[in-house]
Amino acid sequence: MLSKLPEELLHLATQSLAYNLAYPSDSPSGAHFKNSSPELIALSAVNRQLRRISLPFLFAFFRLKRLEVLGELIQKCLSDQTFGRIIKTIKLDTMYFPMETGHEELCMLLPHLTRLACIDLQGYTSSIALLNAVNKHPSVSAMIVDSLYGVHHLPKPLSSLDLSKVVVECGSISHPGLETSYARGLKVYQLVIRQPESLKEEFGNSTFQGLHEISLAMNRHPILLGWLPRLASAHPQLKNVIFVDMSNSKMQFTSDTIPFILPFIEKSSQRGLDTTFNITRLVISRTQCGCLSTSGWHVAELIMNVQSSLLVILPIVASCFPCLRTLGFWIYHKRRYNVDKLVAVLASFRSLRVLKPARLFKQLRSPDEQLHRPWKPLRHIDKIHRVRRLGARAEARLYWYMSLISKGLPSLEAVYIEEEGYGDEKSCSHGDWFLQGWLSVRGARDFAGTLELGGISG
Repeated sequence: MLSKLPEELLHLATQSLAYNLAYPSDSPSGAHFKNSSPELIALSAVNRQLRRISLPFLFAFFRLKRLEVLGELIQKCLSDQTFGRIIKTIKLDTMYFPMETGHEELCMLLPHLTRLACIDLQGYTSSIALLNAVNKHPSVSAMIVDSLYGVHHLPKPLSSLDLSKVVVECGSISHPGLETSYARGLKVYQLVIRQPESLKEEFGNSTFQGLHEISLAMNRHPILLGWLPRLASAHPQLKNVIFVDMSNSKMQFTSDTIPFILPFIEKSSQRGLDTTFNITRLVISRTQCGCLSTSGWHVAELIMNVQSSLLVILPIVASCFPCLRTLGFWIYHKRRYNVDKLVAVLASFRSLRVLKPARLFKQLRSPDEQLHRPWKPLRHIDKIHRVRRLGARAEARLYWYMSLISKGLPSLEAVYIEEEGYGDEKSCSHGDWFLQGWLSVRGARDFAGTLELGGISG
């Protein structure tokens, strides 16, 4: 049946299911690297035609997990030149990668990858040999390092080097020699400012190539954002400004500091809820290019600790932040929730794409739950690990409730789970277990991803 379809349609169909959604995706690594879906792997084994169509998608994003693979990859490219044209991104995985021998073989590989666009070094550092090889490669546009430590081993002074293809995922303005690096073309994706209270208005005249995000560590000192409109205007790629509470103090997120939250502060105060929550992370995103104003920016992400009922506080959040794409909450109470009522509240977030609940699923209830007990674990846990077996049963229950939630939220794309429990829930003792990880919500309302399960017996 498939063989009768035009190859153009087969190619489009393969492309549509080739990769899993990646979260978090708002980073250079997330943008440049994709993981092959189980459907793509299965499709590639159907017949020769689908194998040929699938290969460019299967190997476009190549993850190096062992140093020995470099030599094997070089030999593969020598024996099959078309293979070298498939790979678009190389990502070094968590492995031992000695700078001398590893970089030497990586430099030998690069000329064979004629359409390579990106090298992601993850936590590894660059070298002058690798930097020169990247700069000479005609199609490579980016070499990603996770921090400025990634260029730590480059020879000094940096003023003699061409850093125009180096992208730092997360850089700090306090790093020594930063101005010299930027002068040589270094790009920074996210700029972390750990003492924003010390910034003057002149900071708005600064220039950071490739800047997409600014992260402000909110401490106990008040901050002024007079520099932000000019900085945003001079950086058209800047799309997010992130406010992170480092002091666990509600005083950091006030309407004086962040005018976007004024309606929320007022409404929650009118309901007597202003002492029942605290915001831990707030992200404003640019709606369109222009100066920083409430018309040009909107609140796109909100993470908060909640002591009041979700059924009371979340409707206020939804009415004040209609463009919210990411919602997260840590529950600090033991109220129980009917899952249908909670889904009805969450459905009022029309733009919601990502949900980050913590300590939620133990609190959920449904009349239909009795039909599914006892919960059968989705993974095998040896009987001697009693607490982890409790976590495995909780995981099965969690997936069932998550399916109910996702069915009521058609715009939802991903969920980050943080759930925990104890060997004895009443006394919070006899060991504890936890579940955490990303789940991508798929079209059929099922999930891709695996949760990490851990536990300690008491």
